[in-house]
Amino acid sequence: MSAPRPVFDLTGTRSDGNLDLVSDVAAGRQKLAAVKDAELPDNLRALKPEQRMDELDKQMKQRNALNQKLSALVAKRDKFVAEQRDKAPPKASSFDRVVEDTLKAQIKR
Repeated sequence: MSAPRPVFDLTGTRSDGNLDLVSDVAAGRQKLAAVKDAELPDNLRALKPEQRMDELDKQMKQRNALNQKLSALVAKRDKFVAEQRDKAPPKASSFDRVVEDTLKAQIKR
């Protein structure tokens, strides 16, 4: 008989398709103390109970840093795309331009 498969994962998804343990704990949907040892991923199960929250805190900080970096890169990309679109000569029959102009006109009303 094989070992039970952990319910929680730290890589972004749980085996049941819901959010992962780090996100669940950060959002308050789950308390680490309420998770059974058998449901923990192997790397957390190997830690002492008092070390588990420290590991989750480390994961949360790392994710926050990556999310901030991602947000900055997305903003930089959006700015670049907007600049390139503005530099491009408008196409008279471009469907996208017509929709954009229509939306701008409706927003001004």
